[in-house]
Amino acid sequence: SLPTIVPTPAPSPLYPPPTSSPTLPPSSVPTLPPSSLPTYLPSFAPTVTCTSGSYYNGLTCIACSNGKYSLFDLPPYPTACTLCPAGQYNTQSSSTSCDSCAIGKISSSDRTFCKDCDAGEFNYNNTECKKCEEG
Repeated sequence: SLPTIVPTPAPSPLYPPPTSSPTLPPSSVPTLPPSSLPTYLPSFAPTVTCTSGSYYNGLTCIACSNGKYSLFDLPPYPTACTLCPAGQYNTQSSSTSCDSCAIGKISSSDRTFCKDCDAGEFNYNNTECKKCEEG
């Protein structure tokens, strides 16, 4: 048996046939070369580089304050620093970590130092003070 020749379908009428001339006439005004001046359009990525121990406030990088830390140095940058966990503290700005309080001490609410519990309280898991039961 001999192969048969199958005709190819005609081009779709939805698309115009190709032409040898451009669809838009060339502009009579040349395009401008790139400018070194800033544009009025916002960029999609920050044009600043933040380091660990800082956060991005939308305009610039700000150092984390005492008791807080940041680990990220690649976009997207954090928009706030993280408070040290309970039972930990730090005493320096721009921190990338927190130190553990000594056994028997808890961290202050702002995580900038460690302290003892008040009289009538006990240290619970080095994270909080709880009132002692009477007796």
